[in-house]
Amino acid sequence: MWHQVLSGGISARAGGCALAYVAAAALSVAFTREAGSMAVFWPANALLLGLLLRMPPREYPVSLTACMLASVAANLGYSDPPLLAVTRAAVNILEVLCGYHLIARFSPSFTLTDLRSLFVLAVACMAAPAVSATAAAMLLGEFFGMPFADLWWARWSRDAVGMLLFLPLIASFDAKPFKRLLFGPRDRALLAQAAELATVFVLLFVVFVLITRGDWYGSPTLFAPILLWTSLRFGIFPTAAAAVTIDLVAVMSAAYEAWPALFMAADTPEEIGSLQLFVLLVALSPLVVAVVVGERARARRQLDDALESMADAFALYDAQDRLILCNPRYPEFLSGIADLLVPGVRYEDLVREGVRRGLYPGVASAQAETWIAEQVAAHRAGSASEVQLADGRWLHAIARPTADGGTVDVRRDITERKLLEESVEHMAMHDALTNLPNRAMFHRELERALARAEREPCRIAVILVDLDRFKGVNDTFGHAGGDQLLVEAGNRLVDCVRTEDLVARLGGDEFAVIAVSREASDGFAALARRIVGRLSEPARIGGIEIEPGASLGMTVFPDDPGSLDELLVHADHALYASKQRGRGTWTLFAASTARRTARAM
Repeated sequence: MWHQVLSGGISARAGGCALAYVAAAALSVAFTREAGSMAVFWPANALLLGLLLRMPPREYPVSLTACMLASVAANLGYSDPPLLAVTRAAVNILEVLCGYHLIARFSPSFTLTDLRSLFVLAVACMAAPAVSATAAAMLLGEFFGMPFADLWWARWSRDAVGMLLFLPLIASFDAKPFKRLLFGPRDRALLAQAAELATVFVLLFVVFVLITRGDWYGSPTLFAPILLWTSLRFGIFPTAAAAVTIDLVAVMSAAYEAWPALFMAADTPEEIGSLQLFVLLVALSPLVVAVVVGERARARRQLDDALESMADAFALYDAQDRLILCNPRYPEFLSGIADLLVPGVRYEDLVREGVRRGLYPGVASAQAETWIAEQVAAHRAGSASEVQLADGRWLHAIARPTADGGTVDVRRDITERKLLEESVEHMAMHDALTNLPNRAMFHRELERALARAEREPCRIAVILVDLDRFKGVNDTFGHAGGDQLLVEAGNRLVDCVRTEDLVARLGGDEFAVIAVSREASDGFAALARRIVGRLSEPARIGGIEIEPGASLGMTVFPDDPGSLDELLVHADHALYASKQRGRGTWTLFAASTARRTARAM
């Protein structure tokens, strides 16, 4: 550190700090001696404490030493005895150190941004002067010829008022807006704000004139609307600056009598106390408002930042289901009705317009009102639901009621999860080799088809297919050749049926078909012949042409009025009969088929 001091890295800042400290002290002394009594406030210690809070810790010793020496020199310049000059300077530095450590203890990274930090600052501004006032009253009481209590109160009140008036100004100072205004690119919003702030100080000057020259003499009430405007619009530093301006003019008028005192004279302790009370009222009242407004604005910005960074869509509705606010994801997720997402729109109107614009393709026109009512009821009840949009995305809507009767609506994109679920379900319900439905899906779809046949006049054909020469192909060409034949057979079966029919691979070389028709069984016979013929056509396996062939067994519901398991058994009997007849053919189940199969077995 001392190397930096000797090289000028820190000494320049410490010198500037000492110069500012002495200037503030000299200003206070000048006010005091002109008025012929104790100072109304002492800004020097507030200035030094504010600078310490803003500088790196490694600069504290040099800055405090520089301020101590400068203060001693200034006191000697005012003809104070050396011991008095040193004692006064030491007491002031003690006050600054106490204030700094109090603030650092309760707010390590101090910034004047909320009520807690303001409370910590106010406590430090009152406690630190109490320490220095006690030390001064003990050490300097005999020199000034004042009772302990009188000297303690005089020093404590002037230092506490100075701290409370000037420390918020210094602690809240931020050079960035000034740099942007003077050296940054042209910013119309910043220029407009600077012009509005300049208007504040012009109005302050007008009020000074009205008070001193007009009927409003002696009334501070004209300052109230200006300070309120400043605290609501501009934040902590401009509010503190406006308050300091008013208080400085008031104190200067009382000390120098350059014009009639604005509010009162400052010749007696009682008058000084009244003026100090006025200074505190002007300084603290609008400051509290500015801190509260700033805290709320910062909380709103943090909320906005949090909402904007959310991957989910978020919206808040009031007790009447009217939109209050939403984050950018909300209109992105509901792009079909994004133009309607403005504060005040009703949730029901959003859902209804979404249905009208086709945002929810799964909603039939006949069921639209019922579906809308269900969605609104779920929204108000605070339940969760899933809905698919027209662009294929899936949204998981989570509604939660608020304490005031409103609703928090969160929409989460679950498209990837849905695709994964569909993929898992597809793998669970489909054959990995042929990508045809497997045995589990075949049974499920057959149950549905039979249930449909119970409700509607239709026929259900259950067809079982076996490849005739699969074992020979598997033995000759290996498993790869057998797999190639199975895939080819599955593709040929799909070509033989309609899109609403189902082709499944049950396992090995066994396939199954579910066909539905409102006509007589002749159509099923044509389908059976087509399947046998198509599977008997030559196929190339391993570069060699073979004739695979197939046998088929079929039963038709309700001609065969059995259960699902019975239908499968009957179709299997028919398949066995086809194989007994020499393969490459098909058989429709009948009671005689079952008897022949039983005899053969």
